[in-house]
Amino acid sequence: MPSDRSDSSSTNNLAGVVLAAGRSFRFGSDKRVAAFDQRDTLLSKGISLVAPHCSRVFVVTKPGDLGQERALLGEWLDHPDVVVICARDSERGMGHSIANAVAHLRDEEDHQGQQFSGMLLMLADMPYIETDTVAALVAAHSPDNIVVPCVEKSTESGVEEGIDRASRKKRGHPVVFGRRWFDNLEQLQGDRGGKAVITSNPSAVVEVLVKDTGILYDVDRPEQLRPRL
Repeated sequence: MPSDRSDSSSTNNLAGVVLAAGRSFRFGSDKRVAAFDQRDTLLSKGISLVAPHCSRVFVVTKPGDLGQERALLGEWLDHPDVVVICARDSERGMGHSIANAVAHLRDEEDHQGQQFSGMLLMLADMPYIETDTVAALVAAHSPDNIVVPCVEKSTESGVEEGIDRASRKKRGHPVVFGRRWFDNLEQLQGDRGGKAVITSNPSAVVEVLVKDTGILYDVDRPEQLRPRL
């Protein structure tokens, strides 16, 4: 059975949202249930990265997954803090899936009688993100900001004279959106996802510099599940 949240994270009323409503066209089969290692599938790995830091974890699936929840989530389906959301508009793009998820979060808030401080948004096909990276993002979050991880771009000659340090940074995933941005997220449409909210509100963005290239690495094809050198 997956472990519960750690004591150090239990004070955060943060919602985890794992986006798993894609169609895996380039993978050739349902990549969510592809084996990542001896313990986890791609989807269960994503949930395990989020769960220690969140009071509730919402796994976003698509209408065609109804009745397949056990096959997708395995033992996570029995976890008391894990909820499956069916994104009714998932075929219209990631933005719609996020909007559907936020609407469900609001319903959950009404049921709990307590607001979430924010939303930790994880893509289900990014299993190489390090646990310390997620912890650093959660530690930096507040209800008013948007926290994104970034890594410095490598250059053959190292740090080049005259190049702005900020221009050599590349942003990745996951992202923590403070609750202030739930309205914006609920209005998303199409395929742009949360990036539209980030780029439209630069003053709210907090960048956390990490040495974790896993924040850039999503799995689109089976060969990308091979161990990286």
